[in-house]
Amino acid sequence: MNSPITYLITDGRATDETPEASMVRLEKLFDAALKNGVTHFPIREKQLSGEGLFSLTQRLTVRKSGAEMKLLVNDRADIAAAAGADGVHLT
Repeated sequence: MNSPITYLITDGRATDETPEASMVRLEKLFDAALKNGVTHFPIREKQLSGEGLFSLTQRLTVRKSGAEMKLLVNDRADIAAAAGADGVHLT
């Protein structure tokens, strides 16, 4: 029997703080998702600038090195590809 596919989708509220606090908060959430077997982690942070989203995606890509989890970026295929994410989630 296959394991279920599980998604942890960020809701945009993580970036309501200062940029550095937002990154730390999202990294902690990502680490918890990795630890608990979440299979897909779409980043859905619409308030982030393109530069901020790229930076976050790169940071999370490094953190997931070797893990089975798929890191996705909502609506920004350009950033997903450039930052090394596993894919894009299109609305």
